[in-house]
Amino acid sequence: MNFAAISCKLYDLLRKDLPWIWDEDSDKSFATLKKHLSNLPTLGFPNYSHNFRLACDASDLAVGAQLSQIINGEEIPMAFTSQKLNSAQRKYATIDKEFLALILAVKKFRHYLYGSKFTLVTDHQPLIHIKTMKDPKGRRARWLMELENYDYDIEYIPGKTNSIADSLSRSIAFVSLQLDIDTRKSQSQDPETIKFVEKIKNLQPLTYHIVDSTVFHLGRNGTVPYIPTPLRDTVLDYAHDISEHQGYSKTLNFLRKRC
Repeated sequence: MNFAAISCKLYDLLRKDLPWIWDEDSDKSFATLKKHLSNLPTLGFPNYSHNFRLACDASDLAVGAQLSQIINGEEIPMAFTSQKLNSAQRKYATIDKEFLALILAVKKFRHYLYGSKFTLVTDHQPLIHIKTMKDPKGRRARWLMELENYDYDIEYIPGKTNSIADSLSRSIAFVSLQLDIDTRKSQSQDPETIKFVEKIKNLQPLTYHIVDSTVFHLGRNGTVPYIPTPLRDTVLDYAHDISEHQGYSKTLNFLRKRC
């Protein structure tokens, strides 16, 4: 279920440049979300006498995965994960983004997968040949070396069948894109940031620069957007959700790597 698509109308209500109008479409979106959230799948407990299945997918901005097992003919979800792609990863070719989704998911669930037989499930057909890839170089060679530590096979399924992993990757991508748009607009409207931008233009400090009218900060974790004061509470809410509702310290560390 693609919660990002369902909630798109509701996200519009958070935008400061649009009037807050709760209409029939908003009501339908809210009702649909409540219905699906009240019927979320129950996570199963791993049974190591059965093989694991790891379904992965990538979108332009993020990757997602579902860990599951088939028990008594029914696929039981064990865990989910999703992660935003950084600026370099967003430039990867499609096959590399999908390959990266596999690698990140395997790392995330290593404690389940290491020493166990499992199936990597992908909706990107070229990936089914990675085991026989001839003379791989660069990142592909490194990724294949990482997978050599595991006992796995690869299964291809059509994209519409890989709905859970697809929804996870696109949901976090939607939040990421929405946050990028909100950051740019908030910077252009916040008096404190406007003054700050003028100071940057005059002094040109090495730790800040402006790209496409957006202020970025060069820190220990690379180039990240400068978050204006009016947007910081919203960013904290996004971070809390994306970092899987972890505590204050972990959410703060999650943010420090991104802004």
